[in-house]
Amino acid sequence: MIRILHLPGTVSLKNGRMHVIMNIYRKIDKSKFQFDFLVTDMEEESFIDEIHSLGGKVYTVRKNQRNNFFILFRKLQNVLKQNDYKIIHYHATSQWGTVLFGLKKTNVEQVIIHSHATVYSDSVIKSIRNFIMSLPIFFSGTKFIAVTYEAGKGIFLRKKFKVIPNSIDTEKFKYNEQNRQIVRQRINIKNNAIVLGNVGRYSKQKNQLRLIEIFFDILKMDTNNTWILLLIGQGKLKKQLMDKTSQLGIEDKVILLHTQSDIDQYYSAMDIFCFPSTYEGFGMAALEAQSNGLPVALSDVIPDAVKFENSFKMSLSDSNKDWARKIIEISRYTVKRSDGKLLIEKAHMDSANVVRQWEEMYILSNYGK
Repeated sequence: MIRILHLPGTVSLKNGRMHVIMNIYRKIDKSKFQFDFLVTDMEEESFIDEIHSLGGKVYTVRKNQRNNFFILFRKLQNVLKQNDYKIIHYHATSQWGTVLFGLKKTNVEQVIIHSHATVYSDSVIKSIRNFIMSLPIFFSGTKFIAVTYEAGKGIFLRKKFKVIPNSIDTEKFKYNEQNRQIVRQRINIKNNAIVLGNVGRYSKQKNQLRLIEIFFDILKMDTNNTWILLLIGQGKLKKQLMDKTSQLGIEDKVILLHTQSDIDQYYSAMDIFCFPSTYEGFGMAALEAQSNGLPVALSDVIPDAVKFENSFKMSLSDSNKDWARKIIEISRYTVKRSDGKLLIEKAHMDSANVVRQWEEMYILSNYGK
C-alpha cells in the first residue's frame, strides 16, 4: 500500500479543496492507496471523523503556531521521519508551501503540486504574499497538476502541468423528485415557487451580495411568478447578506442556510442555479448543479470546462438587470433534469474516470511521463 501525505491546509467541511479530495478518497482503492493529512487549521466541523473511518491519519499544528515557519518546518520533518511517505500531495496555496524545500533528507520521492485556483488571492497584497510563500513549490515539485487549464496557468506560470478535472458522484447528485418535495417542505417553499439557488462560502469571491441585487431586479421584472433565492453556505459575510436583504425589503424571499451535509438533495429543490463568482479555479458547486440537471448562470471568469449544454455565461461587467433578464428567460425553458448525469459522464468528470487518473498519478513509475 502507498500512503500519501496530503497538505491541504485544513480539513474543514466548508473548504472546497477538501471536498475535492474527499470525493476521491471515498472512491479510491484503499487496498493500494491510503491518504493521511497534515493541517494547520482545525475547525469544529471537519472531515476528521470520516478520514479516521476510512483508515487515514490527521496530524495537526496548534492554531497559535500555524504562521511560525520554524515550527511548520520541524512538524513536517518529524511527520516524514516517523512514517515512510514516498509521496507528498500539496494543495496550493497554504503555509506548507513555505517548507517544502527541506525534503532531500527524507524518504519522499515525489512531490505533487496541485492548483485549485486561478489566482493566489482576490487581494493584491495577499496575492504577493501567497506567491512569495509558494516559491519553494517551483523547486520542490516533481509533478504539477491543475483542475483546469486556467488554474494551471494562473498558479504555475510557465511550468508544465497536467489537467485532471475535479470529479463528482453523478449517481449521488442526479435529480430526485422525492428529494425535491422533502427539501421544499423542510424549508417551507411552495411547489409553484421558482427557486434560484447558490451554494458556496459566503465571501467576496463567491459574490452573493451581488446575487441578492440581481435577485431584487428579478422580483421587480417578473411579478407574475413567485421567486425564492436559496443561499447555502457559511462565512464571514453572512451578516452582510442578511442586512442586504433587510435593506431591500426582501427578507421573506431569501433563505440563507448553513452548509448542509446532504447538499445533493437541496439541488433537486432548485430550478435555476446562479454562480457569479469573481474567480474560480474550477467551480465544484456549478458542476454539482449541472449534474442535477439545473441550468446554470455562470460568470465569464468560470473555466469553460465547467460549462455544459444547459448553462450560459454572463459577463461580470453586465448590469444586474441584464443578469436578471437572462435568468427569467431561462426559467421559462423546459429542462430535462435527468440529462445532467449524462452530461457530466460525457465530459469524463464522473468519479470513476477521475479516480482512475488520481491512481495513475500516484504510481511512482508513472512520474515523468
